[in-house]
Amino acid sequence: MKAFVLCGGRGTRLIPYTNTTPKPMLKIEGRSILEYVIANLKRNGIVNIILTVGYLKEQIIGHFGDGSEFGVKITYLIEQEELKTAGSILPGKGLVKEDFLVVMGDSIMGIDIAEMAKQHRHSGAIATLALKEQEMYFEYGVVDMEDGCVKHFREKPKIDYLANAGMYMFRHKAFEFIEKVGGGSVCDFAHDVFPALLKQGEKICAYTFKGYWVDIGRIANYEKYRGKGVLKGIMGKDFASL
Repeated sequence: MKAFVLCGGRGTRLIPYTNTTPKPMLKIEGRSILEYVIANLKRNGIVNIILTVGYLKEQIIGHFGDGSEFGVKITYLIEQEELKTAGSILPGKGLVKEDFLVVMGDSIMGIDIAEMAKQHRHSGAIATLALKEQEMYFEYGVVDMEDGCVKHFREKPKIDYLANAGMYMFRHKAFEFIEKVGGGSVCDFAHDVFPALLKQGEKICAYTFKGYWVDIGRIANYEKYRGKGVLKGIMGKDFASL
């Protein structure tokens, strides 16, 4: 199986860090985020990787080259303009002949991709999304009303939910929907492709994983995870094997 890793975005939520560095090249514990992403794919047996690059692409291409130094084979898709998540992989349609994986270039995950693929094939779904159990606490107390009267009062309740972790597995025919929805160009998975697939009656399944999920999409997250020893503690043996 081949994997697309999306690295072309501007990373506006991480300004000023991304003013001179593309988001996937920001460093934690001496390594770029993208190095962790690629190491996870390699650990799962995925060594044919397609990087979509745009903003400050020279830094990514210059560092990773053809991937041989990292034990993988890397091909690049260069965005002349930002095409969003789904649009960025369209030029790579001819590079894959079977099911394929899409991974965000700013998420480090401890996930068994082989198990995800097994479930994906068995389900017959056109797409399978990796989901991670999360919890959130409301900032305020919550009041339940009935006929103008207070029935229940919950002080800052905890809500459990499943978060989209930013890893998708697709049948090859998904490219047809991406082309239709985006008109062959700008198109986003979450806002455009997945709603279109569901509207067409296509089956989308979920794979819930128990391992770690480190999302570096916001300044607060990046500053937390780049603290000395934080990521190492989260990744455990995966970090030690790098």
